[in-house]
Amino acid sequence: EVPPAPIHRDLKTDHIFLSDDRVCFIDFDNVAMGDPVRDPAHLYAYIVTRVGLDTLSLRQARAAAGIFAEEYFAHVPPSWCERFRLHCAGALIEVAGGMFRRQEQRWPERVAEAVQEAQNALSGGFM
Repeated sequence: EVPPAPIHRDLKTDHIFLSDDRVCFIDFDNVAMGDPVRDPAHLYAYIVTRVGLDTLSLRQARAAAGIFAEEYFAHVPPSWCERFRLHCAGALIEVAGGMFRRQEQRWPERVAEAVQEAQNALSGGFM
């Protein structure tokens, strides 16, 4: 079992800035101790649902999220994968709720896609 560690709790593409070989994270108002798998699972959820990435097609978003997950699991214990699936499913439902609350353009379709991705995560079919 992994001990709790500091986590961002709201990690998404809008909170990550890249400049050459530097990475900068912002928006630390939700930082807490928690499961270190939560942040990458939330980032995966935001990528696959295209929040803030409207120019990506669903296919492109799934590919980008898959590449992110593959790279992530190349650097962490393989046993984390099961928890990642559970955190992903929860994050995807959370993201879907946000789409509904904000009544985003095409929200019914996008919420359905997020719920489908959550089902895929739980079945292990997302990676």
